[in-house]
Amino acid sequence: MLAQAKCLGDSHAFLQLIGPLQARSIEFHAESPLIHPLTGEESEDIALNGFIDLIVAGADGSYCVIDLKTVARKPREGMARVALELSLYAYLMSLPFTGPEFDPVQVALLYLVRTKTQQVIWDEGRRSLPHYVELYRICVNVAQDIQEGNFWKNPGMHCGWCDFQTLCYAEEENAIQLFGEEMWALYQRDKLDREVVNEAAVVNF
Repeated sequence: MLAQAKCLGDSHAFLQLIGPLQARSIEFHAESPLIHPLTGEESEDIALNGFIDLIVAGADGSYCVIDLKTVARKPREGMARVALELSLYAYLMSLPFTGPEFDPVQVALLYLVRTKTQQVIWDEGRRSLPHYVELYRICVNVAQDIQEGNFWKNPGMHCGWCDFQTLCYAEEENAIQLFGEEMWALYQRDKLDREVVNEAAVVNF
């Protein structure tokens, strides 16, 4: 009950800080095959799927794609200019591509900062054709790596959500308990094979 009361109180406080917004859509679902924004080539085996937190309408008929973030400290400035998820959302909102000329999409990260004194911070950016061309290239490369079984380590907060972290961190006892001795042995052999390949790929100058 205390947790519910705190969540409700925090929500009211943040809504007051944000003020009135002309919401066009909330939790908007968008999906599409990956389409090259210049050639119109469609990658049938690559699908994009996203839920956009908030779309706000402007007085001039434009709109802004917003991603909500809850953070415990003041965020780094300028992330809206480089955030890949905002590129993806703007890409989905810009479909179908009818030509190289179209208006840039306004995007923003809306941070709800849960410090002792609550804050709301807007971080704004824009997305246009060059961002969508780059996004297409990234999606193709990622899909190819997945198909080939290449997964590159990128340690971070998301490691806490991974079901296989006991393998990654070489926690033998826990890994065997979860996956069995055969899977643990297979993982060790695969890890050794990858290390051998990596050593062979090193070029000394």
